[in-house]
Amino acid sequence: MQALEITSEDMALRNDDKVWIADEIAKAIREHLEPHGWRKLAFILRQLGPIVASIGVIVTLLGITAGSLYQSFARVDKEARFEQSTTDRLGAIEETLHAFQRSQVNALLDSAIREAKAKQKEIANQHIEQATEMLQALTKARVPAPESFFQSIVKTLDQLRPTGIGDTEVHQTALKLADYRSSLQPAPEIPRNLKTVQLPVDTHKWSGMLVTGTKIQMDNSVHLPRTATIVGNGAVLNVTDKFPKGADVLIPESRSLAENKFFIEGIVVFGGSQTLDGIDWRSTVFINTHIRYLGGDLKLTNVTFVNCVFDAVPSPTGVKFVEYAALGLPAFNAG
Repeated sequence: MQALEITSEDMALRNDDKVWIADEIAKAIREHLEPHGWRKLAFILRQLGPIVASIGVIVTLLGITAGSLYQSFARVDKEARFEQSTTDRLGAIEETLHAFQRSQVNALLDSAIREAKAKQKEIANQHIEQATEMLQALTKARVPAPESFFQSIVKTLDQLRPTGIGDTEVHQTALKLADYRSSLQPAPEIPRNLKTVQLPVDTHKWSGMLVTGTKIQMDNSVHLPRTATIVGNGAVLNVTDKFPKGADVLIPESRSLAENKFFIEGIVVFGGSQTLDGIDWRSTVFINTHIRYLGGDLKLTNVTFVNCVFDAVPSPTGVKFVEYAALGLPAFNAG
């Protein structure tokens, strides 16, 4: 019997056989190494566990953040409502305090009337002085006051004058009342970046140079001839540090309205001092100005005094002028 000889050429695999063997090996690996049934479910859960845990952490953090935001917003809302409530209460307390301060002035002057009628003039004068000091304190603090307050004080001062106590004390109180009224007067809107212009000495040439947005630096007084009508159109006469202290900004040639054939209208006087006598003032604004009235001819129409200080003689016309200023009346005419 002849032996069968097998060579390496006879053992060679075909390509189809190679593919079949590879598929069988892969199938065997999947059947033995990959999980099935509950084992597959457990495997999947183990694989998804870290992802689910991460999602849970994110959701928890989002919940904590949302809760924190809600508490923050709620706290801000509570703080805002508390702040508003506190502001309202402080405002009410402040108004009550202001009303008490104003009532003290009335009470002191009422007491002065009673003391004056009882011939206790010294005590009456003390009460008037205290009322004057109280008005100065109100002015300094710019404590708001209703129109009725000024009306009541003017009426009380009118009742004090016939009692025989010193007119000087009563008049000083009236002047401080006018100061107080002026301190509460709102200033008009003045344009910013005013254009500074140099005016000629001859006021007749001012026409056309005084316009809104113009500022004139006043280093010295201006003397007005009897025909020097000035229409300012809102121009500002700004009193500088070089201006002589106590001197008038505008000085008329005469203190008689009959002799002065002019008027001044639409200017803003800022700072300095001004004696009003002898001029027909129209729609003029005085700001931070020392106002003087000597009791002579004067005409005021729609004139505003902002944070001004008043001096006036205690004559009948002087008393009327001070009442005009304290009550903020639209017009005053003397002479």
